[in-house]
Amino acid sequence: MKSIKGLPMGSIEQIAFMREIAVDIERQRDWLLDALKEVVAISDRDHDAWNKAKAAIAKAEGTDQ
Repeated sequence: MKSIKGLPMGSIEQIAFMREIAVDIERQRDWLLDALKEVVAISDRDHDAWNKAKAAIAKAEGTDQ
């Protein structure tokens, strides 16, 4: 039987551990997205790198088309 941190697969503790990881990833994503939005807002320009950053922001926010 596989395990994570010594916990049997399917255990409540393992599910809680995985949820904690997911929450941490979401926090990091939100922090990075906010930082990227601030950088673009401060010095927005028509340049490939800025356009790529703006496209990434739109995709992360679900506003890309």
